[in-house]
Amino acid sequence: MQNTVKEPSSNPMKISVITCTYNNVNTVERALLSVLNQNHKDVDYVVIDGGSTDGTLDILNRYSSQFQTFISEPDEGLYDALNKGIRHAKGEYIGFLHSDDFFITNEVVSKIEQFILSSSKRPAGVSGEMVYFAKEGSRLRIHRRYSTANFKPWQFRFGVMPGHTASFIQKSVYEKYGLYRTDFRIAADFDLLVKLIAVEKLAWSYSGEVWIAMGMGGISTANMQSNFLLSREIEKLLKEKNIWTHPILLYSKYIFKFSRKLYYNLRKKYLLDWTSAFAK
Repeated sequence: MQNTVKEPSSNPMKISVITCTYNNVNTVERALLSVLNQNHKDVDYVVIDGGSTDGTLDILNRYSSQFQTFISEPDEGLYDALNKGIRHAKGEYIGFLHSDDFFITNEVVSKIEQFILSSSKRPAGVSGEMVYFAKEGSRLRIHRRYSTANFKPWQFRFGVMPGHTASFIQKSVYEKYGLYRTDFRIAADFDLLVKLIAVEKLAWSYSGEVWIAMGMGGISTANMQSNFLLSREIEKLLKEKNIWTHPILLYSKYIFKFSRKLYYNLRKKYLLDWTSAFAK
């Protein structure tokens, strides 16, 4: 193995990774393998399935002996599933790896531990960066990079937040401040981060390193209708928290999204599909 990070300590920090899935037979194995092949020695892997019927469950059962927690039953949607995973997680920090996504290398969780320990005191949460990708023939093409290494709380007014999938939060924070709201369809992750970072002003650390490759077409990136619903929900939750915004501010972020997407479309960068790499 290429030695690009320090070897995990003999007593590594327990870090939970939660994968929630429902009828995602085409990509779930890649997500599973990118967690199971992490070189970190104490990953608490929690897998929550919503009662899949398309063959996903067959794949999950194949690897279930390597999960610390595995539940397959109907749920009330994504945020209900995330909350279920958090309740079963045993790590000091908790992160999510959705079934369309994967860790960019098998050293990511070890790097996250090192990043946490590099702080003078334990931050409530840490956030890395993500790249969005879509399948192009047999390859995975990067569409844009989601960078929040220099994130500031005032950016919430523009509908910008740290990458949720690339964020790891202390379990004690969830226990004190609560889980994800299930009355939001798309923006419950935004709501939680606003509460923790802007309202409660908890200590947060931001890494400029890419941790997650995130598949396009998720609930918040599917189409313009999803973008519209997301903006409406963000406007509502910011108003509830007495944080001023305006629809013009919220929609202005799509200009920056387009410019970043154009940059990567011109450069044509690709990712390695880790399904085959991890299986060897």
